This record gives sequence, structure tokens and C-alpha cells, in this order.
Amino acid sequence: MKKTILISIMASAVVFGAEVTSLTENMTNTIKNGTLITNSSTVEQGKTEITGGDSKVNGLTIMDKDRGNVINSIEISSGNIDQGKTKVNNGKISNTNITSDSIMRNGDVDGSSVSQGKTEVMNGGVLYNTKIVSDNKIQNSDIQNSSDVSQASLSINNRAKNTNAELAGVDIKSKNVIRGLTIDNSNVKQSNIELNGDGVVVSNLHVEHTNTINNNDITNSNVTQAEILIKGNAQVRDLTHKVTNEIENGSITDSSVEQSLVEISGNTIANTIDVGATNNIEGTDIENSSLVSQNGVYISNSKVNNLNIRQNNSLKNSTVTSSTVSQGDTIIGDTIIE
Repeated sequence: MKKTILISIMASAVVFGAEVTSLTENMTNTIKNGTLITNSSTVEQGKTEITGGDSKVNGLTIMDKDRGNVINSIEISSGNIDQGKTKVNNGKISNTNITSDSIMRNGDVDGSSVSQGKTEVMNGGVLYNTKIVSDNKIQNSDIQNSSDVSQASLSINNRAKNTNAELAGVDIKSKNVIRGLTIDNSNVKQSNIELNGDGVVVSNLHVEHTNTINNNDITNSNVTQAEILIKGNAQVRDLTHKVTNEIENGSITDSSVEQSLVEISGNTIANTIDVGATNNIEGTDIENSSLVSQNGVYISNSKVNNLNIRQNNSLKNSTVTSSTVSQGDTIIGDTIIE
């Protein structure tokens, strides 16, 4: 019998208006075998949320490794799925280790939103001296009908007045895989970073990602791997980003694909940004007005000091028909670079 899940918060840590020192959790969360998630329903597995200005967490360890978050053989239609999400909303979290595995396989994602291993800091939230490691997989599950899928995304936004959203001394590492399915009329993002807004202050952020899309047909869709957006008066210092992006053994039709995009804009101040990117596309047919970009750098209306980008872009054993492929584009406008 199919079951409809309205709201499910599974083995999550939520701290509101409290002070917590030395908290350890080890969790396993599973949904499987014929379950139906539909009608704007929400499922959350392994969420860590720190919210409220009086919330302070020091010495938090959360482990949902070794198949910690599993969704197997289910249908998701007009639903919302979060696996392994970390959210800091106007709270403070420090000296923390969060490790998660998230797996979705043998089902369909239809007109739905799915995130795996997402990290959000917002509205005066603070994240200090923290390590986040995630292993995210989507296998044999079609993504279609205006679905949005993200793996290991990092978002820092600030809408709170007279306060900063801060991140310092943070290491994020992930392996992200999408394999053996169709991506149709949808948006897919792997390990994207967005640092956006007044009061966003980031220092000593170290990120390492491996992103793989394998045996997939991508049609009428937007796919990005390892996009870095720094904008809206954000201040960023000492950002290190190492990434390997791979797309193999499939097709790209009437779609946009970007591997390792760096965009700095909107009166941003960026000091010491180091990006090392390896982008590979192999055994893939690119056709019907598709746009494929490997390692684009776009900088405007900002001040940038010490920007170092190393890139290795490869397209091999593939066919390009009535499409555009660009490698290593750099465009700079109205910007001071020192």
C-alpha cells in the first residue's frame, strides 16, 4: 500500500534559544518500498538546525554515516526532500563535526525539490571552526518536470539589520554522484557556493568536492557543478576551493552545463581566493543548441586581491553538434584587481 507523508522530521537535532556544550548524535534514517511523497509534502532526514539569537552550540558531533539517510524505491511528486541539512539561523555554532551519507535510488523525482548535504548560514548566524563531510548519491531515479536538485550546496545570506552572518575556520568536503537516470526540464546543482549580502563575512573557508554525473541523458535542463557566487557586498578572505567535475557516458541536449564557474560581483571585497579545478567531459553527445562551459571566471563591480585560479579542462571521445563549448573564459569589468 502506498503511503502519503505530510511532514516527517526524522532523527534531527534542532536547538532553539538554548546553550549546548558537547552534544553527540549518531543516526540512521530510512524511507523505502512503495512510499509516495506528494502534494507539497516535506521530508527531512538528519537535519541540524541552530536558530535564535540566544542559541549557542559548542562541541557538536553528528554522524549519519554508512547509509545514514536513505530513500529507496519511492515516488516523489510535488514534494520537498532534505537529507543531511545543516542550518544556522541567527544562532552560533562552533567546534563542530557533522558527517553524513545521503542516498536516493530506484525512484522518480517529479516536479519536486531535493537537497542532499546542504549547509545554510543566514540572518546573523555564525559558524566557527567546523568540519562538514558529506557523501551524496542519486542513482537510477529520473529527475523531471521542473524539479530542483542540489548536492552539498553552501549558502550564506544575510537579511538581518545591524548584524553579520559569519563563517570562519570551516572545512567542507563532499563526494556527489548522480548516475544512471534522465534529467529532463530540471535544474541540478552539485557543490555550489553562494555568499551573498551586506554583513556576509567569510574567512578561512576550505572546500574540497568531487562531482560526478555518469550514464545520464540531460535534456532541456540546467546543470552546474562547483559554482562559486560571491556578490551583494559580501566580504571574503582566504577561500580555498579544490574540485573535480566529471560528466561521462551520456548526452546533453538543448541544455546548459557549467563546470567550475566563479562569479564575483556587486561591490564585493575578495582577498586571497584560490581555486583549483579539474573539469572532464567524456563519451558525451552535446547537441541541439546546448551551451557547455568549463571553468568560466566573471568579475564585475568588485575589488579583488590575490585571485589564483588553476584549471585543467578536458573534452574527449565526444560529439558536438549545433552547440557551443567554451573552456577557460575570463571576463572582467569595472573591477580593481591587485
